[in-house]
Amino acid sequence: MSNNGELSPEQWHRLERLFEAASALAPGERARFIEAEAGDDPSVSARLRSMLESAERADEQLTATLVGAVENLPDPRVGQNVGPYRLIEPIGHGGMGTVYAAERADEAFEKRVAVKIIRAHLGDSRFAARFLQERQILAGLEHPNIARLIDGGATDYGLPYLVLEYVEGEPLDVHCDRLRLTVDERLELFRQVLDAVAYAHRHLVVHRDLKPSNILVTPDGMPKLLDFGIAKLLSAGSGSGAGAVETREGFSTLTPEYASPEQVRGMP
Repeated sequence: MSNNGELSPEQWHRLERLFEAASALAPGERARFIEAEAGDDPSVSARLRSMLESAERADEQLTATLVGAVENLPDPRVGQNVGPYRLIEPIGHGGMGTVYAAERADEAFEKRVAVKIIRAHLGDSRFAARFLQERQILAGLEHPNIARLIDGGATDYGLPYLVLEYVEGEPLDVHCDRLRLTVDERLELFRQVLDAVAYAHRHLVVHRDLKPSNILVTPDGMPKLLDFGIAKLLSAGSGSGAGAVETREGFSTLTPEYASPEQVRGMP
């Protein structure tokens, strides 16, 4: 190294070679690499650490910029009609599809609804059948704490869609924490959720994806269960013995943080 603190040509050459090699490693492996390959030269190892940190910050900024740009791209479906409904804006995304706030395009009545369209890459017969099953499930459930099915059909491109009651609210856990609800107040909400779940069970329907983001609390404090997209229909009398009930297997979509042990194991 020169007297003014600059690296010598040999050190720069070594630094460039080590930087290229270290950049290809996972961040957790770089410290060990620097110690092993440049530990004998503090000037090179210090400059190498600085260069890697600067490059990592630049990568994070670029990633954030790209993600922001993608998120800000206009949704091509916004403004289009799906049946008699005009899509206004996307309000949710899930494993089965995208949910849009919508309104009647023919102005027959003024009412905001939620339109759920199945994902294009899931448009094969198995997923389409599951989506149609969701429509059948919801059509049979009428409860004040369950988002109601209003309509359904297929888009011009053959993608199935549901038209659901539009629920304005916030996830159950966010609502409880924001208002700092007491244990008794939280249990009262929980009781209403259980009442809706029990109602569905009496109609031989298991939700299978109960989690805070699927339970919205409206401004007036009423919890609403959303998304029976991976629910199981229970068919009575199809097993052995009178009144036997079996579950239909073969669809593995679940939320690991909230799934039951039986669901994770693929059991009834």
